[in-house]
Amino acid sequence: MKFFLIASLIWFSNFIFSQSKTEQFLFAIEKDNIQQAELIAKSDSVLQKITNSKLVYLKTGTIDYSGLDSLDYRALENEKKTLYNLYVGELLEISSRKFSDNAYKNFVQALNIAKKSELLTVQKHCYIKIIVSLLHSINEQDFWHKVKEFQAIAHDSHSIFWLNYCTMQFKLKKKMQNPANDFNVQAELKILYKYQHYNKLFPILYGNAIAMYNQFILQNNVKSTEKYTQIIHQANQYKYYYLHRFSDQFSINKAYTCIENKDYTQAKSLLRKAKQSHSIQNNYSGLITLYNNYVLLYTKTNNKDSIIFYTNKIDEVEQKQKELEFSISTFEINLKNKINEKNQEISTLKKLHMNYENYKLLYIIGLSIVFLLALYSFIRWKKVDYNRRKLAKEKQELEVEHTQTIQQLEQVKQLVIEDHIVLKNKSRIYLNELIYIKSDDHYLALYTTGKKEFVRGSIQEILKELPPNFAQSHRSYIVNTNFVLHSRDANTLILKDNTEIPVSRNYKKNFTS
Repeated sequence: MKFFLIASLIWFSNFIFSQSKTEQFLFAIEKDNIQQAELIAKSDSVLQKITNSKLVYLKTGTIDYSGLDSLDYRALENEKKTLYNLYVGELLEISSRKFSDNAYKNFVQALNIAKKSELLTVQKHCYIKIIVSLLHSINEQDFWHKVKEFQAIAHDSHSIFWLNYCTMQFKLKKKMQNPANDFNVQAELKILYKYQHYNKLFPILYGNAIAMYNQFILQNNVKSTEKYTQIIHQANQYKYYYLHRFSDQFSINKAYTCIENKDYTQAKSLLRKAKQSHSIQNNYSGLITLYNNYVLLYTKTNNKDSIIFYTNKIDEVEQKQKELEFSISTFEINLKNKINEKNQEISTLKKLHMNYENYKLLYIIGLSIVFLLALYSFIRWKKVDYNRRKLAKEKQELEVEHTQTIQQLEQVKQLVIEDHIVLKNKSRIYLNELIYIKSDDHYLALYTTGKKEFVRGSIQEILKELPPNFAQSHRSYIVNTNFVLHSRDANTLILKDNTEIPVSRNYKKNFTS
């Protein structure tokens, strides 16, 4: 068991760290881990701009073009171009559940780039978008062709679930269009049941599949209503828009079954609640479905004024939907214009490159001459700067020597006036008799030719009172150089009375002469 856990951990680590940022982002989206997806996007400024529209919509249901609009498509890596096309296509589809030709073109373009660059993970996400888009298309041949292509690479849980969910949805759609069609969706339901726990979204989609199966295949509106009630409760558990919005969509579906069951009071309640929802108000396709249900409800109850009112509402929403599609188309046109401008810039750069290739030798010679002149000027400047700094240093040294000479002269003048020092204990010590001074903690021992004197003080204090012939040899010793006989070695001085005085490394310079 331990071996299995360790092997699994190693496999998962290799899987995560071998993925690109784009693949890591897509994997986080697969698992409904929005926070992780945001962290991954923030680690790459370009990826963040591309995915901003996706994340904003998942969290709030708001459409935001700002990130995509600020990017230079030509400069993007292929992996990021696929994401760019995917999310531009999504924006085109958000306004309507019906098939969008422009959205489909973006999805196909993303897939072609992913295939060319051998980006398998990205290919799977492209196929999901294409197949979901084709659910709203009347072209059955294209749908099954893309399903067959997707089957060849759909070996992971996420891909298998979406493949079978879309297949079942397509069959149910055909059943709704023609009740005489006899489709068997049992195989798809079994697979959806097996993989439903992959993320938070799949149990909700599986529940929707069961509800639709009961409604359109078994013709059991009671069981369908019960299932819609269950998945509405599930969807309400989540805070993010992309999961919570299913609650309102399924409420509209449940209202339809209530109308069919002639439970008009319950249907009105569900439709009223959905009508007040933020997710439905911001979703034109959701509004159209809502108003269609109202029309059906009031047709059943023979309320002509309400039928006219909601029919007009449908016309208004469809007009707004067209306006939004027009603005998105305008966005695409602007994008194409930007690409054309970039192409012109690239063409200009190519011409400059050709000119460079044709006159490369002349350019190299000219640049070499400029470089040599710059190098010569730099060497001359360095030489002048070196001489300037050398003169400044010599001037500084002369000034120091001058200052020291003046100080020594002042000390000599003082010696002419005073030939002794007076200690703190009022004792007078004649300098010509003082041999050396030794520091012992806070006391000083002064050794002269005739006596030994103790007094409280420090080496640094008394050194300031002594003439230049007194030098410090050690942190605890000051020596009268007039009494030095010779040095036994580099670390010891021998005085005339054979006393040995230590010399430390820091004070050897005082005795170099």
